[in-house]
Amino acid sequence: MSLHELSPAPGSRKKKRRVGQGVGSGRGKTSGKGHKGQKARAGRQVRPGFEGGQMPLIRRIPKRGFNNTRFAKTYQVVNLESLVTRFESGATVGFEEMYDARLIRKDTLPVKILAGGEIDKALTVKAHAFSAQAREKIEATGGKAEGIEVIDSFRDAFKLPDLKRRILFTLGALFIFRLGAHIPTPGIDSEAMSQLFDGGGVLGFLDIFAGGALRRFSLFALGVAPYINSSIVMQLLVVIFPTLEKMQKEGEEGRKKIVQWTRYGAVFFALVQAVGMTFWLRSLGIFSGQLLDGMIVVSTVTAGSLIVMWFGEEISDHGIGNGISLLIFAGIVARVPEAIIQSWRMIRLGEMNVLVLLIALALMVGVIAGCIMLQEGQRRLPVQYAKRVVGNKIYGGQSTFIPLKVNQAGVIPIIFASSVLLFPYSVAKFFTGDVGLFFQRIFAPGSLVYTLFYVAFIIFFSYFYTAVVFNPADVANNMKKYGGFILGIRPGRPTSEFIEKVMSRITLGGAVFLAGVALVPNLMTQFMGITSFYFGGTAVLIVVGVALDTVHQIEGQLLMRHYEGILKRKDKAGGLLRF
Repeated sequence: MSLHELSPAPGSRKKKRRVGQGVGSGRGKTSGKGHKGQKARAGRQVRPGFEGGQMPLIRRIPKRGFNNTRFAKTYQVVNLESLVTRFESGATVGFEEMYDARLIRKDTLPVKILAGGEIDKALTVKAHAFSAQAREKIEATGGKAEGIEVIDSFRDAFKLPDLKRRILFTLGALFIFRLGAHIPTPGIDSEAMSQLFDGGGVLGFLDIFAGGALRRFSLFALGVAPYINSSIVMQLLVVIFPTLEKMQKEGEEGRKKIVQWTRYGAVFFALVQAVGMTFWLRSLGIFSGQLLDGMIVVSTVTAGSLIVMWFGEEISDHGIGNGISLLIFAGIVARVPEAIIQSWRMIRLGEMNVLVLLIALALMVGVIAGCIMLQEGQRRLPVQYAKRVVGNKIYGGQSTFIPLKVNQAGVIPIIFASSVLLFPYSVAKFFTGDVGLFFQRIFAPGSLVYTLFYVAFIIFFSYFYTAVVFNPADVANNMKKYGGFILGIRPGRPTSEFIEKVMSRITLGGAVFLAGVALVPNLMTQFMGITSFYFGGTAVLIVVGVALDTVHQIEGQLLMRHYEGILKRKDKAGGLLRF
């Protein structure tokens, strides 16, 4: 039989197809099989996702979702049978004992006790974690299974010689600072000075940063205010003048020059404030000395401010935390016992209602909790870095995030807003007519106009200072330089615009909450009638921010050695603070 003798079956209506028979089949030269190759062979199928050897699409798309790698904790495992063979009944077995007995090989990793083997001795075992069966077996023999608690975390902090030295140095410097706040300045009537501050108001606000030293006009009366003013002015000058901005980005040498100029500015501000306050006290009759006495007062207070500045820098270099912030923190906290005693005295004399005080305390707890959330709150933008081949190594290809803080400006907006609104009120005091009294009344702290302007200025300065310290264009350029991108956003200008848009939205929420915190003193003074202590939003933000920053630094030092940190999350046992 030949090909020309082939015919369809009788009754068939389907058009004949001659597969693989060249152009005569009517299906082209290769009959739909394509050219020669892998897909043209019978029995050879390509697996799904294969693209000829290049990086497939499924691997080019970044992974999304939860990964426990960053949160996983590595333990050194010790079984119960190992403890039985090396320790006698009644012994206390801790981290150091297990390390000395060679049950663990590293002093940088935590220990977990497992239930391997049997135990017939009553042991007191201290470890970072226990399995449920191990804990039951230890307690069944009359022993104890103790985890690392808060007291152990503080003890671990003093086990590290460097960390111990830093903590003791910081405490010693704070003690000397508080001691200097009670050394009087010669020629000043302390009683009259104290009565001047009893009214609170703006003077009470300024006395916060001096830790009560301004009320006594002591050696450290100016506190850290001159240094803060100089730092703020220098930050603004760096933004205004490109030469200073370039110097700041040069490295360590450029930053040293800017710090040195900030110190010179602090000396200038301290001298000006000391002279101004001396003349002001002389006009009030609190200081009645001559020219030489005035020079002694000015030199004493200026020297005290420079000593405080030196204390702050030494704490930053050789202690724990930011020195200037810790000095303000110590001044605020030092007034708490005095406020408690005064409030108790007013309750005993019937000048304060207990119910009002309880409501105020509940409000204070809520404000502190809100300030913690405000300080720790952040919006995390996911960032994916592309893989880069450098030589024989592959870099990148990992996922991370950009933390955008809700309160990027800190307490600066409150300080700036208070300073701006203080100016028209002070100028109005120089006029005695009806116009002067009118402006004094509408711009007096607590009035409706003052409150509205106060809130508006806080929101404005929140955006202003955030724009000064955070530049979305620089962040976007750095991401583009190292191959990073936000998912769904093109690198470069679109990324910068997206970051700026997100930052503007979260800054609004932070600024509104900041304004609410700043109005707490007015609420407590006007509606509750509480004048025994000044509970200001600025003071709370400073205390909360400094406390969290200091605890985080101590925790970082501990976690470098894999000790349990002081600030623990809810998945860890014990802890000074829990979330």
